[in-house]
Amino acid sequence: MNISRVSILFFVSLALYACAAQKMRPDFDFENGNAIEFLQYLKTPNGVVDWYSFDAPYSCWVRQKDVEQLIRLLDSTEKSRSVRLAIASRILRGSTEGDEAAFMIYGFREGEYPSRARSSPVSTEEKDAIREWWRDYRSGRVTKDAGILKCEGPKK
Repeated sequence: MNISRVSILFFVSLALYACAAQKMRPDFDFENGNAIEFLQYLKTPNGVVDWYSFDAPYSCWVRQKDVEQLIRLLDSTEKSRSVRLAIASRILRGSTEGDEAAFMIYGFREGEYPSRARSSPVSTEEKDAIREWWRDYRSGRVTKDAGILKCEGPKK
């Protein structure tokens, strides 16, 4: 039986990923924690992997009151773990606090977090657009009826 080196590496990587993902999932209490606490948690080195994996997104988990603080963190370059859904085929190895803050804001706007398969680097232009959206949202120029927000407002 001739098993290629690539096949062996693939299965070893898959096994290591499965072990690492299992170790990470129970570490954060999403029922009682909030987006800012989770962002701080992502900055804590895990020692095993540099991403956090979700089985499924949380509906309306990022709250409106968290967005103001997330906006202030958009330019942070502090190291952070990235976020991904378990179904994502690619993994971003590591991230920044600012990029993960932007990803959480996207989650607020789209009504679920994570709102995409994985977080990714966010350009300066995208961060400026997020700030502009937030100014419009706070001034009442952006409403749920505009199709941008999927949740009624903050949870609890």
